[in-house]
Parts: sequence; structure tokens; C-alpha cells
Amino acid sequence: MIIGHGLPRDGVPIWYDGDGRAYDEAAIRNLPGRKAVIGSCGAGLAGAADYHVAGSMPLANAPHAVLHSLTGTVCRVLTLKNKSLLAVLAATLRSRWIRRRWIGRGERLDVDFPSGPGLVEPRPAWP
Repeated sequence: MIIGHGLPRDGVPIWYDGDGRAYDEAAIRNLPGRKAVIGSCGAGLAGAADYHVAGSMPLANAPHAVLHSLTGTVCRVLTLKNKSLLAVLAATLRSRWIRRRWIGRGERLDVDFPSGPGLVEPRPAWP
């Protein structure tokens, strides 16, 4: 799972794993197993991955679905064995309804994509 555009080191983007090991693009391409890039800021590495989820705020389920695709597992959250299934579905539908309303009003759900790494000012959380 690759997130972000990497951190520059000697002019080359580097990604770090949970143990602090550094990987450049070539090292990531040579890693065994399937890979996923999450977010548009990592799009330059999308060719090295099996999956790419675009956007800085992708659909909430997109990274979740990619994880199941990578691992070859079935999501148990969306089964009848989940006692909270109706609440999960209701919350999902409500979230989608709110996002569609924002889109209909012309509000951005995502940040502008700069051409390179840098800071992007977030919009206020409320007016």
C-alpha cells in the first residue's frame, strides 16, 4: 500500500514503510506481491502498482475495496452476519447523499491537484 508522493531525498522521491526502511520507485517495483497506490499525489507511481485509487478524498469504500482485492478476501462487514449491517448501509447512503448534494452545489470534495509536492491550504471545516 503506497500513500503519497514520497519524500524527496537527493532529488528522488522516497517512501518509507512502518519500520522506517526507505524505498525508491525501482525498489517498490521490485517488491514481491501486489501493490496499491492510494491518492492522486502518488499517481506517478501508479504504473508500479496493481491498483490506483485516485483522489485526495477517494470514495470512502475505494481503499477498502482495494485491500480486499489485494488480499483476495471477502468483506464480512457487508454480510448478513454483521448485526450492524443496516446502520452501516444507512450511514453509507447518507454520506453519499451529502456528497451528491455538495457536488450539485458546485462544492469541491477534493483539493486542487498541484503539479508537484507542496502544501495545499484546506478549505474551512465550516463557514
